[in-house]
Amino acid sequence: MKVASQIGASIQHLHENLSIAQNDLKPDNFFAHKKSHPLLPGSKEMSGTKNPSTDDDEVYYYLSDFGFAKKIGFATPKEGKKFFNQKPWVYLAPEILAWGQNVDLNSVERTGDVFAFGISLF
Repeated sequence: MKVASQIGASIQHLHENLSIAQNDLKPDNFFAHKKSHPLLPGSKEMSGTKNPSTDDDEVYYYLSDFGFAKKIGFATPKEGKKFFNQKPWVYLAPEILAWGQNVDLNSVERTGDVFAFGISLF
């Protein structure tokens, strides 16, 4: 499943290399782009091919909508709770929904992104 692989790699890059959580993972924020596109020079459509391939190898998947994205971590539990209260609950991880004093302020966003990704693929 190419979408899982490419979106998963995007999330991993955000978390491990940039220490950023996307914080709004859902299917609406996954985009697909065909390698062959009428506006891209050198694409099959530009060269006159009438039946461009619909093969998955020709499609790239991207993560979008970084409106809730931020550096991973919260200073206080209150800050974290306030942040997550402004978001729709549908894709929130159980540990975020049951927010309490024992929440790990430095990993809850990572686990939340992974949970939302899994729900999105389901």
